[in-house]
Amino acid sequence: MGTEPAPEMSSVFCNNLTVNAEHPADYADISEFQPEDLVKIKYRPNEAWLMINQPRTFFGTAYEVAPNSVRETVNLHFGAELPAST
Repeated sequence: MGTEPAPEMSSVFCNNLTVNAEHPADYADISEFQPEDLVKIKYRPNEAWLMINQPRTFFGTAYEVAPNSVRETVNLHFGAELPAST
């Protein structure tokens, strides 16, 4: 996790329900989507977000990763909701 704000690390989500439901490939290049169908999420250091990907929602990087650099992400995939203890 970064410690400084980094606008180049922003993410985007597709908010077009038809595109999310009917796109033929699960792993598509986010640049295929129309800009008006994308919502940018500002990168904030040491924060995370949780997304329930049901129904399917495409997401990706808002900007191309610069040459000779690395963008790290951690994705946890669960087959079902985990039971809460509280």
